Amino acid sequence: MEGPEFTPNAGSNESRGGGGARRIRFVVGFVIILSAIGILVARGAKTSMVYYVTVTELLSKPRGEDLKGIRVIGKVVEGTIQRQDFQLAFEMTDGEKAIPVAYNGVVPDTFGEKGEVVVEGKFLSSGTFEANFLMAKCPSKYEMSPDDPNGTQPGGEGYMPGSTYQSGETKKTTGT
Repeated sequence: MEGPEFTPNAGSNESRGGGGARRIRFVVGFVIILSAIGILVARGAKTSMVYYVTVTELLSKPRGEDLKGIRVIGKVVEGTIQRQDFQLAFEMTDGEKAIPVAYNGVVPDTFGEKGEVVVEGKFLSSGTFEANFLMAKCPSKYEMSPDDPNGTQPGGEGYMPGSTYQSGETKKTTGT
């Protein structure tokens, strides 16, 4: 019985000359997908990038429309903190100029008078900074004062970084 002759590549794209076209379509599709991913990443990075500015730098920006996505660093002006539930209002300064800040959310424990603070949000054309993120920097109360008579100065006799050991103290322990 004689039938059609069997050839291994009969009916495939390569035997009809379509292999090159298929490869080109694959490469073009791959490039389009990579380009779309690149554009999405670039847009996401652009909207999430936030720069620190001082109060003076913020006030020097042109007004008219709300400035969004800004992070401002400064110190809390003493006597301006007003709290009511989760709403907080205060003024912050960089030593030259001050702006009112409104924040609605959980206030960090380290937030307080004259403390260094970073707020992120938008500067409204009304002149108030509306914060959606508030970070209070650790106050200097955690650092040893150089005037502390009980502290041991770095590099001095008995100095041990991170230790509460005082020079000249001796403690006797008895074994059990």
